[in-house]
Amino acid sequence: MLSYGSKKKINNGMLHMNELLIAMVRDLEDTREHYHGYSYVRTMRNILIGKEDAVIAPVFKNKEYFGCIQELTLEELERIMDKMVKNERLDVIHTSHGKLYCTHGYHKLLCKKGK
Repeated sequence: MLSYGSKKKINNGMLHMNELLIAMVRDLEDTREHYHGYSYVRTMRNILIGKEDAVIAPVFKNKEYFGCIQELTLEELERIMDKMVKNERLDVIHTSHGKLYCTHGYHKLLCKKGK
């Protein structure tokens, strides 16, 4: 059984990870026109595991979230991202390529363009 202190460390770690994920989504949005990187699960996982031979991932080599996780499946990351959407930390847009995770501001911008 976990002690209160252990639970607090895990919760603090998850809060920090959530902030890193939001920062990564925002960075992908900010560099989208230049690098053509989109915040789909595979792209985000490649960045998080520090996959050097991926097309977009090395662009973020100097970021705190690059390579911060050793192993992560696509399904695990999708569950984490879906939970962040459920908790209203991020939005998601369903595309022909899959779920595109985005910030609320980016989602509003796309909705305005669609009108």
